Amino acid sequence: MRRRSTLALAVAAASSALAGGPSPALAATSTVVSGNWAGYAVTGARYRRVTGSWTVSHGSCTNGRDGFSAAWIGLGGYAESSRALEQTGTEFDCSASGRAFYSAWYELVPAAARTIRMKVRPGNRIAAAVTVSGRHVTLTLRNRTTGKSHRTRATMTAPDVSSAEWIVEAPAACVATGRCEQLPLSNFETVDFSNAHATTTAGKVGTISQPGSSLSMIELGSSAVPGALGAGGSAFGVAYQGQSSFVTARRMFPASSATR
Repeated sequence: MRRRSTLALAVAAASSALAGGPSPALAATSTVVSGNWAGYAVTGARYRRVTGSWTVSHGSCTNGRDGFSAAWIGLGGYAESSRALEQTGTEFDCSASGRAFYSAWYELVPAAARTIRMKVRPGNRIAAAVTVSGRHVTLTLRNRTTGKSHRTRATMTAPDVSSAEWIVEAPAACVATGRCEQLPLSNFETVDFSNAHATTTAGKVGTISQPGSSLSMIELGSSAVPGALGAGGSAFGVAYQGQSSFVTARRMFPASSATR
């Protein structure tokens, strides 16, 4: 049984300005270190929609070592008190024999992740959106390269809309008792996000660095690090830095299961 890992924050660094110095058009950035996420998250409002695009990484698999990584966008799951997360994305995994596997999925925590029947190949251009209206959630994933798309509509008891995220993640393996073990991160090389926007429940649409939001830049220990925001705050890249010991950190909300 596989489970996508929860957000695990370890160290909160001092707030800093984004590259280029302070600007009224850009939110202040706090840098945090996580045991499993790398990317950006925004808080400070309630969000009803998040969008983003990325290119599926070619990645690199090494014979004798397996690895796992997932690129996704989502709403919720960032706060320590969070008990839900609505997300969709793609995954790049490596077997110990050096074989690469690519897939697409969505997950509505605390429910299990579901694999999407969509062919995903390195170099494919992916566009995704997650929308929440009351208890109703719509997740859309489109492979712009092949023209195929998938849309899921579901109802959740209490979806979390307190944050929006654009993330590359190192998943975890868990058993039914809840015991989890961090999986090794695959060498995804670089994942470039673009067209990153979040819409508040008040109808305000903005980029990751929209005014009025609190912006967190999240580093996955020393294994994966996001770059500075570009294109008016709507684009950035996450770069693989190499294997390192995972940071011991508390979990932020219950994990959910996914069979791979």
